[in-house]
Amino acid sequence: MVFFPFSHFTLFFPAGKKRVIGDKWAVIAVQGALILRYNCIVMSKVHMNMRGKRGAVVALAVFAAVLVGTYVFKDQPTDGEAVIAAFEAAMAADTAGGATPEETLALFVATLRADDADGAAQYFLLDDELSREKWVARLNDLKRRGLLGQIAEDIEENAQPVMPSYEGDAGFQLLNNDGTVGAEIDMELNPFSGVWKLQSF
Repeated sequence: MVFFPFSHFTLFFPAGKKRVIGDKWAVIAVQGALILRYNCIVMSKVHMNMRGKRGAVVALAVFAAVLVGTYVFKDQPTDGEAVIAAFEAAMAADTAGGATPEETLALFVATLRADDADGAAQYFLLDDELSREKWVARLNDLKRRGLLGQIAEDIEENAQPVMPSYEGDAGFQLLNNDGTVGAEIDMELNPFSGVWKLQSF
């Protein structure tokens, strides 16, 4: 008897933000459909070859194997479920941030003023690899160049909120003296921990 395991599904959320997430019941449904199709083929072949009592015994044995195999297989965790569990656990544990975009931005500015590059990086959303290493590297580079304090001052003086594109989205624009946009800060709500995170800067 052969069974066909599936791994996980990848969905795309608004603004092209990729999230590794899946639906346990969708996985089970697909697996069940493939198992049923394969078992129907097997039963059909057995029916064609059965002769009298011997054929009936063979058919009954195949059917029993199908039931036992399906029962054993259905409770085995899939790779997709493991990925989903790891993603949700990491997001739920990511509690650095505030209940509003403004609160998170204020916390971010405070760490910049303290010249704490690693601390400031914690206010960024985890990427698809459940990491924020690129922000750690970028902020430490800015720290070496002595720019964190200047960035904090620019944000405090010039950041203006912008209209969100969808629920759970927020952002700020840093305006130049002539009113043009000098920089943008994108933010997103982490629904698993309930805090707002910086997404890009």
